Amino acid sequence: MKIFYDHIVQIDYLMSEVHHLELEVSKKEEIAHLVDELVHHEMVGAILANLPEEYHDEFLERFHAKPHDPSLLEYLKTRVEGMEDKLHQAGEEIREKIKGMLHNRP
Repeated sequence: MKIFYDHIVQIDYLMSEVHHLELEVSKKEEIAHLVDELVHHEMVGAILANLPEEYHDEFLERFHAKPHDPSLLEYLKTRVEGMEDKLHQAGEEIREKIKGMLHNRP
């Protein structure tokens, strides 16, 4: 499922990294699922950490109804100055963290 922040995190790049691992297909699928969950957890955490608490419920309702909706980014940008930059920074940190985990595994 596509999520409005996938392009910010560059989820396709991360999935390509998983695809190139020298593992069985079933293991790659499992890792891809874990990467997707980790990205989701980290990005929602970054959003809620920056979004004033008074908007949390409304954002989460909108997000759960239409996680792919690009207007969610506009919603966040109107409530938090510099939100897109903050999400890009969070996305970069997540990408680097996951890349490190993928390439430094035993």
